[in-house]
Amino acid sequence: MRFGRCETCVKGRKATIRATKSQNRAARRQSPEWRKLRNDVPTFVASVCVYLASVSVIVALLGLVAPNTGFPMGQPLFWVLAVPLTFWAVALGSYGPVSVAIFRGLMIADVPVILIILGCAFAKGAGGVGLFVGAAVVTILLVGIAAFFYSKSALRVQGPFR
Repeated sequence: MRFGRCETCVKGRKATIRATKSQNRAARRQSPEWRKLRNDVPTFVASVCVYLASVSVIVALLGLVAPNTGFPMGQPLFWVLAVPLTFWAVALGSYGPVSVAIFRGLMIADVPVILIILGCAFAKGAGGVGLFVGAAVVTILLVGIAAFFYSKSALRVQGPFR
């Protein structure tokens, strides 16, 4: 007995809650709205573009913070920033409110962040300024493509905030 409840009752309640969550997820996946989001090409293109733009920002940040250290994926900072980004990209497949909010936030924040990194690189006189300029061009281009496709996507029309 724990706090006046038997362990069997507590375990049974937790199992019931887990089963209810599974049933809700299964019902959502069978809904026509969710199926439409999963098959929507503009939503897919926009999410991939935002992910790649964010990776470009991370690589530029690594070039600024840890210059001349070799391959950027060997840096611990890359993994600290890129692993949560990848987890977000996987979670975006469920089109939940949190992952869609992060998607919209990244779409808005990627361009100012890369411009700040570019300005810091010029102010610092960092070597390999071409990396920063290239990352800025790639990020701005990918965010522009993402914004264009997001405006035509089913996610904007019937996403979790509608």
